[in-house]
Amino acid sequence: MFGWSDSRVQFRCIIELRVTTTLDNYTPLHNRTSRIRQTQQEKEKKLNQFKMAPSLQDAKITFIGGGNMAAAIIGGLLARDIKKENISVSEPWDVNRNKFADMGLRVSASNTEFSAEADVAILAVKPQVAKDVCRELGASWGQKPKAPLVISIAAGIQLKELREWFGAGGKTPPIVRTMPNTPALVGEGASGLYAGDDVSKEERELTSALLASVSQATEWVSEEKLLDVVTGISGKFADICLISSGL
Repeated sequence: MFGWSDSRVQFRCIIELRVTTTLDNYTPLHNRTSRIRQTQQEKEKKLNQFKMAPSLQDAKITFIGGGNMAAAIIGGLLARDIKKENISVSEPWDVNRNKFADMGLRVSASNTEFSAEADVAILAVKPQVAKDVCRELGASWGQKPKAPLVISIAAGIQLKELREWFGAGGKTPPIVRTMPNTPALVGEGASGLYAGDDVSKEERELTSALLASVSQATEWVSEEKLLDVVTGISGKFADICLISSGL
């Protein structure tokens, strides 16, 4: 049997064991503060990897290519009171350049002149020249902390190809693929949209707002192959609306 002295020894041993265990697991306050600060800095660093997208009203938008669809989107933006000084067009054909210049927009024959300052670059070139244009733009963005958001309306060119072409030139931007259908030319279109994980929530919202200038419906899809499905089905409905309205 244990006496009182034995119980005190046993109790003391238990206390010493607990104190020792606690001290072994104890992190000094200044170390804990340092770890918290480090964790916060890591979170901020990750957030800063995505440039906060500006609102549509404030965004500087450049069009690489000035064909019919680019003209339709520009018309929709101007109808929404987007400032003309925030819109620029790079177009090799002087007839189209003059048309946009007459609208009060900044124009250039160079693909890179306005893209360096742009928040959004809309790739609206013909598929056969897209590869060279992407490489040229990627190289021009090499020294920028972050390339602009690219919205591609170049038909038939997949996201994988666009990334490879931009990356071969220098810097791969966040890219959204979209396919506005023909009724978008008169502001009655439908647009399917697809983007990779590198496109932030704010950039998606900015893209949706921009495409809403020519689309009655926009739909983000989870798979790239669904772009044609969304645009095609919605296009049938839009075509019916156009016919019904006498357009």
